[in-house]
Amino acid sequence: MIRYFLKHKALPTVYAVEADEDGTIMFALDVTDEATKGGLCLHMLDSLPLAARVDDVLALTKDRFEFLDYEPECGNTHHLMTDLLELEERYRDASDAFNVAHARASVLKKQMEGCGDEVHALLRKIRDRKPLPLFAEL
Repeated sequence: MIRYFLKHKALPTVYAVEADEDGTIMFALDVTDEATKGGLCLHMLDSLPLAARVDDVLALTKDRFEFLDYEPECGNTHHLMTDLLELEERYRDASDAFNVAHARASVLKKQMEGCGDEVHALLRKIRDRKPLPLFAEL
């Protein structure tokens, strides 16, 4: 089940909905009051008590094309700080993974250059060798 907000294109109506994997709306809650007061954010979506009010679900299903997906701005400092800490942790993880990969790439590059030097040295040795006596007269 997927939860998201829907906002009417023309009216100030906002719904929190829960739909199945096919997109069929199963539960809905009118959250227009919370949205107009600025007390609505994505962090609250999981805690909202959605209900299967038949009228709302049927209206949303019937008039789905009149609603747009809606992502309200969050002004709650605690939510924003939590998001910031999560992003910083993801940044650290990515940075650590990059540093490990970069160190590994540096080691592999040195190995590659060493092998390349050995190949070139062997090619020089082959090119600079004296011809075999059998072919010396040619």
